[in-house]
Amino acid sequence: MVAATVVPLVAKEGVPHWWGPLFQRSRTRSVFLSEAWMQSWLDVYAHDFSGWWIRWQDGDTIVAGCLLLRRVVWKQFIPLRTLYINATGEASERTPLAEFNDILCRPGYEQAVAIDFSALLGTMSWDRLLLSGHEHNAVVSAIIAKLPATAVEVDSRPAWYVDIAALPTGRFDASLAGKVGSHIRRNTRLFEKQFGDLGLVTATSLDEAMHYFRDLSVLHNARWRSKGQDGSFSSNSVVRFHECLIRRLWPEQAVDMVRVSGGLQVIGYLYNFTSENKVCVFQTGFVYGSDTRLSPGLLTHTMSIEHYRQRGFREYDLLAGDAPYKRALAGCNRALHWTVVYRDTLWMRLVLALRALKSRLAKHRRTPEAPEATS
Repeated sequence: MVAATVVPLVAKEGVPHWWGPLFQRSRTRSVFLSEAWMQSWLDVYAHDFSGWWIRWQDGDTIVAGCLLLRRVVWKQFIPLRTLYINATGEASERTPLAEFNDILCRPGYEQAVAIDFSALLGTMSWDRLLLSGHEHNAVVSAIIAKLPATAVEVDSRPAWYVDIAALPTGRFDASLAGKVGSHIRRNTRLFEKQFGDLGLVTATSLDEAMHYFRDLSVLHNARWRSKGQDGSFSSNSVVRFHECLIRRLWPEQAVDMVRVSGGLQVIGYLYNFTSENKVCVFQTGFVYGSDTRLSPGLLTHTMSIEHYRQRGFREYDLLAGDAPYKRALAGCNRALHWTVVYRDTLWMRLVLALRALKSRLAKHRRTPEAPEATS
């Protein structure tokens, strides 16, 4: 039997001492659950939340743990007491997207922890529970099934990845068949012809990594502004978070800042997380020119996949979100889910009923009137 200990969050005290050792023994060891990610998030965003560190023990052994955050969020003038698991909350400023989120848990304790956590949530005051970026077999998925809910909303997104370990021998681009392979190889030849020899380098010092990150951020934001939207690094808080995170991950060799160039011309940057022979491409910045035949993103990713193949990595994960370039490069995908659980209370039933009524009225107002018949 497992027993839970609940300790109030005190941001200045940082991540508890047991988090790192439990992370190393957990069934899920994504960077989004690492001590570096959690501490960087606390440094930038914790002032917006209250919450609790929860750990489960079997005797003297800590077998599971999470950070449970709480914040009142106003939705259409209605206050909703909202819970979040780990560093995933809706803050007053823009926050980074976390994926592969779950409760840290030693193998074999998943069901016991899910049952106990569901009971614990039953003793707390909340209106909705937000679970970000989890897989279908995550511990949090088992918790969802055990909670009485007025409604459950699920947004599922494909996370495309290249199974490097399953690739045939030889260069990655040579393994791509059909129109996709021909397009990528033609794209490479066009870049070589226009700019010269192509090369890929990774930052070799923290100072260089931060320099690449700043250049990537400028390119990333410029691309999204050209589409009339804000880029991920348009928020100062997000930039601060990633600067903290890169500094923490650098000594662990768990972050790569990649630059691809043709001759003296920079073509693109990648901001990657690396652990356990897996690379996660978190963000990108590419140089777009007037020649629409050139695809700097495809070239940068193609060269990056080959780079990691030669280094012995087993997987190149493009993370959540569907896009043509991901489909072109990756032959595999897994689903990640963003789930909202609305508690089964009279208050939440009323809120959801009012929301549904408002939606129906808005849809009715948008429906054009039928034209009058003419003879």
